Amino acid sequence: MDLVVLDSQGNHMYVQRPPQAAKRLQHELEEGKVYMKTKFNCIESKPTLRFRAVESPYMIQFTRFSNVVLRPGLEADYPFCTYNLVPFEDIRRPRGRPVHFLDVIGRITNVSDVIPIHSSHQPEPSSTRTIILTDLQ
Repeated sequence: MDLVVLDSQGNHMYVQRPPQAAKRLQHELEEGKVYMKTKFNCIESKPTLRFRAVESPYMIQFTRFSNVVLRPGLEADYPFCTYNLVPFEDIRRPRGRPVHFLDVIGRITNVSDVIPIHSSHQPEPSSTRTIILTDLQ
């Protein structure tokens, strides 16, 4: 089982878990939660991976000795997702097996300033930015 992790600045890394670690950790990890990870390897990203969910020169490799400890209450300090915006001219034409995950959803035509949004479902306001896309056709 593989996953992508984010730090508080939004930097991302691919994580590879071998079968024995995946089996042990699959019930301990939950999307959107913050964990402290210990006893893992940080290695150069493997160029032979079928495709990469995120681009990073390094990756994390869990071992049978790896541990994760839930750190509740820190979720607001960490981004929930990651993305990489690429200009159209920098998108390479696919050849053979794709190395990177690529999803073209449109052209960005407008980006608003960040504004606070108050909701009756949340005690604190959330920061929101509106991004307007146009279809490519």
